[in-house]
Amino acid sequence: MTPYQKNALAYLKSYWHTHGCSPSYRDISYGISTGVSHTHEIINGLCEKGFVHVDRRKARAIYPIDIWHKLRGEENGEPPKEQVKAPEPS
Repeated sequence: MTPYQKNALAYLKSYWHTHGCSPSYRDISYGISTGVSHTHEIINGLCEKGFVHVDRRKARAIYPIDIWHKLRGEENGEPPKEQVKAPEPS
């Protein structure tokens, strides 16, 4: 993880704990002192590495992976028990 990615992830988690919602890319860019286009690259890298989930269909939908799992009702990164499918009989 690059220093910019560490700073962005720390800022994202801090913002979530303070505001209870996702920051915008512009908020993150101000928070880590970089441009918005560079912030997109940083967040995409974090997403590829599995530290962040981004819902591209929504505004302000950048989630640290632990918060993403909690919002979906998944504890410890596992899907909820009611969503786990039983194996198909052969």
